[in-house]
Amino acid sequence: MNLRGHQFAAEEINDFGGIQSLNSAAIRLLIADTRGDPARARNETIRLIEEGVVALVGAYQSVTTFTATEIAEQYHVPFLISTALADILTERGHKYTFRTEPSQSQFVLAQFQFLRESGFDHSTRIVLLYENTLWGQSTAKVQRDVAKAKGYTNVGDIAYPYQLKNLSLTAMHIAKQIRRVMPDVILHSSYLHDSVKLARSFKKVGVRPKAIIGTGAGSKDPEFANSLGRDAQNWMVVNEWSGDMQRAGTQRLNERFRRRFGEDMNGIAAVSYVGIWILKEAIEKCASTDGETLRTALATLHVHGGPATILPMGRVIFDAKGNNAAMPIITQIQHGKQRTVWPRELASVRPVFSRYFSE
Repeated sequence: MNLRGHQFAAEEINDFGGIQSLNSAAIRLLIADTRGDPARARNETIRLIEEGVVALVGAYQSVTTFTATEIAEQYHVPFLISTALADILTERGHKYTFRTEPSQSQFVLAQFQFLRESGFDHSTRIVLLYENTLWGQSTAKVQRDVAKAKGYTNVGDIAYPYQLKNLSLTAMHIAKQIRRVMPDVILHSSYLHDSVKLARSFKKVGVRPKAIIGTGAGSKDPEFANSLGRDAQNWMVVNEWSGDMQRAGTQRLNERFRRRFGEDMNGIAAVSYVGIWILKEAIEKCASTDGETLRTALATLHVHGGPATILPMGRVIFDAKGNNAAMPIITQIQHGKQRTVWPRELASVRPVFSRYFSE
């Protein structure tokens, strides 16, 4: 979905006449896959820069994006973070790093605001569950701090190694740990395969909280619902975008994406799409592909309409750290589809709080 979002935006821009300020120049994408490996991210970033890219857009995992943005900064090449969440990515004083989607802290604050608005008071028992790379660890730290500040009771704090070979066994051990403390809410930060294994283990041992809310990543991937079927029902996740949001143009965009790729656009595809359109807007503004000139254009960019502004906030303005004025939503799998349940003004359905897993 990450790549498809980039491709969709580039195709649209080129179909609409390319970059007008550069004599209708077309956007050409050069592709690299980090495979979740920071060392590979470093090498691929250098390769792309040496091949002459104007800017970099990506990457998926925070740990690989950390490395890639370090290299881009050294080479003075703008880097638009489209999907990685860790706060630290825009807290290193970089001039060339920009984030197009909401940050990690914004995702966590959305979780707790949603819980409060949904009637989960200070007696609510919460378990934090997370993979132990940069994203998971730093997300859990923010969650601990916010839970303490808001008076929630943390009854479990469980980290597990990323890319385990014996993931099924570990997932079962985690599920038994969680069952012993009987939480009302599980806040998890897990990638796709972890999320699927954990869900299956939860069902086997009888983990059935009132709410399970992912901090992005695994449970918003369409393959999560495809893999679990009815057992994915009612899982929630903090998301960037959804095709059912009650916002003008959202459904038409989703329909165009579905015609092109045969499936709905999701949050990952949407922020990737936005990243390319933001880059287009910045190049139009400065009429240049020079790194410093383009960086200045991004830093001073104000966009209040058009494809670059499809995310819930509806505008593009980067702050001094390079974060976009973005806000997340929360979606819930209902009858096999991600449906928007928060905030209320964008929701298409009401959230369902019930014990999980079909029989």
